[in-house]
Amino acid sequence: MLKLCVPADPLRLIAIDIDGTLLNPEFSISETDLATLRRAHAQGIEVILVTATPSPCRSLNNWDLISG
Repeated sequence: MLKLCVPADPLRLIAIDIDGTLLNPEFSISETDLATLRRAHAQGIEVILVTATPSPCRSLNNWDLISG
């Protein structure tokens, strides 16, 4: 589960691995993690999805869920 905690210096960017970290085996994001990333995005924090998977196309479709 992701938790948004703002340190003394404002958080400007979250880079999160998607395959096996953010995405579950069904290639979806939990409602809790999704709500946290949406809240961060709404606060102006850049959310960057990263992967080492050669063909992440199916995973990157989840960006629309976060960005609204």
